[in-house]
Amino acid sequence: MYMEKLKLFVAIMAVSCVFVGCKVKSAQTLAENHVDLGTTDSIVTDSVKFENIDSAVSCRIKVDFPLGEGALADSVRAMISRQLSLVSLPMVMSLEDSTQTAYAGSLSDGQAMVSHYGEVTERQIRKDQQELAAFNGKVSFQYQYLATLGKVTDTERYLTYAVDTYCYMGGAHGSSLSYAVNVDKTTGETLQQVVDTTKTRELQPLLRAGVLRYFKDCGQEVKESELASMLFVKDGIIPLPARTPTLVDGGVRLDYQQYEIGPYALGIVTFTIPYTDIKPWLTEQAKQLVGVAE
Repeated sequence: MYMEKLKLFVAIMAVSCVFVGCKVKSAQTLAENHVDLGTTDSIVTDSVKFENIDSAVSCRIKVDFPLGEGALADSVRAMISRQLSLVSLPMVMSLEDSTQTAYAGSLSDGQAMVSHYGEVTERQIRKDQQELAAFNGKVSFQYQYLATLGKVTDTERYLTYAVDTYCYMGGAHGSSLSYAVNVDKTTGETLQQVVDTTKTRELQPLLRAGVLRYFKDCGQEVKESELASMLFVKDGIIPLPARTPTLVDGGVRLDYQQYEIGPYALGIVTFTIPYTDIKPWLTEQAKQLVGVAE
């Protein structure tokens, strides 16, 4: 039973799962240190944490939680709860549905919300530990889970949160996930798409340039002619990432998770395409939010 669940977890995390890696930068370090993109804050937040660490388990969650009252603050809090539910260990391992995992308390109580998801994940970790001990006779390593939700962009029209997780449950290395989420400040809605997904072929020059820039940032000089042989792509066409691209300061951020377009050693391929370059393929809503509408 344990081995079946562990295999399922590894498979899911491999497909869906953090952060930039080419060399491979530490996913755990990146999850702990969000990059502030330098915009003017208008949503005031406080750091809310859950932390329980002993020799067997390290379970930590850190969230930039909105303060104050109002519909926008409530919408952001609801978004945070949804994202914490989605990256909680039971959800990642497909062991419980969202109604069982989701926080049902007051959205304004940040500590209660973060503690709820921390406790849900910690219970699952300790349960799996017990099953592994029963299977192997002992557990000789520390299970680790780290999740951070940090505000990285806050403009007059939209807000961006970065979601980063790292989980180690044995094996050669841990599994990670990194993506971002946009909230429209006018409506409070989470943006579902910012780029025209039917224009993948037209976007190829920008996607190839972005991947090459990622390699360069990692200290590797790669020629465009070499990309097809280095990536897991069909007919040399780089797809848009499975996770929705997001609006950030200066451009559109794209995050390709571990194994999504290349081997584990490639890390999570993250790059930003400037708005001046990607403008023709932005959705109308995205153009309005970043102020580049015709």
